[in-house]
Amino acid sequence: MRGAPVQPEDFDARKLSPSRMNALATCGIAFKMKYLDGLPEERSGSAALRGSVYHKALEDWAPNRAADLLTLVRSAWLSETEGTSVNDFIGIYAALAPEVVRAEHECKIAFKERTGKDSKAIHMSGEWKRHPVKKKVDALFAQWLPRLRDESFWQFTEFDPLPKIYNESLVWARRYQERFGHLPPALYTEFGFDVEWNGFRLNGYIDAIEPLLDRDTGELCGLGIEDYKTYAAPPPQHKDYRQMVVYDIAVRDLLGRGQLTLPPGFEDLPIYVGIDYVRWEDSWRDPDDADKPFPPRRYWSIGPADYERFEREAGAYSDTVERRAFLPAQKGQKVDFCPYPGACCMRSTSAAGGGAELVEVNL
Repeated sequence: MRGAPVQPEDFDARKLSPSRMNALATCGIAFKMKYLDGLPEERSGSAALRGSVYHKALEDWAPNRAADLLTLVRSAWLSETEGTSVNDFIGIYAALAPEVVRAEHECKIAFKERTGKDSKAIHMSGEWKRHPVKKKVDALFAQWLPRLRDESFWQFTEFDPLPKIYNESLVWARRYQERFGHLPPALYTEFGFDVEWNGFRLNGYIDAIEPLLDRDTGELCGLGIEDYKTYAAPPPQHKDYRQMVVYDIAVRDLLGRGQLTLPPGFEDLPIYVGIDYVRWEDSWRDPDDADKPFPPRRYWSIGPADYERFEREAGAYSDTVERRAFLPAQKGQKVDFCPYPGACCMRSTSAAGGGAELVEVNL
């Protein structure tokens, strides 16, 4: 159950996962509260909910791409929020959502006709503010806002309100199915691993393993280890590097020990690890080269130099945890979605072991 107390474990600094390593790098204080103190998270950001919905829908769709992804997304919203005020709101809002999506599309067309530009924030436009559907959404959401604000485990902002996130998921489902509906079914979806490697225990979850077909010849050209990401904009290449290396290590280990098996003809294929950018749009450009388009999926071939680098990073992680050298988040870190807002080290020095108090000085 979301938000339920976590049982503190006898924390093993040499048991690691990409999520743990990233959590430590993001904020050592939040890492300590979650993994060592066993404190339940107070709240979670809307991005986490959106990610869980997308992952659930794709887990069910990837093995059967003939299924209707939009239906699976709607179902995932209900299953991932069961027993919450968000679920209650969606049960009512779902009937209005298609009308809202159509209205948003109409407003985008009208905005472009008026300005000659595509709108990146249609809800801020005059077209949307004057549209009669906006009044329906505002009236419904105003009724539910107190419950969503006070009872929901997930935190929504004015830039990512719940209706907007839900609407986007419906639009995304149609685009995604059109983009990848022709691909062969995945061999595996959503499975965990726990492997020993160079004195460390690596664990985590892999979203999918899929056959990769050459677009021109239709021939098998590789085995893709996929991870779904719901980034709103194209990330730099290094962002998910650590996770990609762990996945490569894990899959090769599982295949070598026979815990994963492949169909005939797949055994000798090269293994590539990749990111599927679920919310990709054709307007995306490479952050390192604005003249280059950014692909909806990217793949990497992992080699010995990557294993060596990851082993160094794993050693640094373990050393930090063993010495309890936990640093608070950097100043530039966004704190709106801190899982521990009541004790966030960016809002209170006491949370990070300090005691500074504000004083008034009459100058």
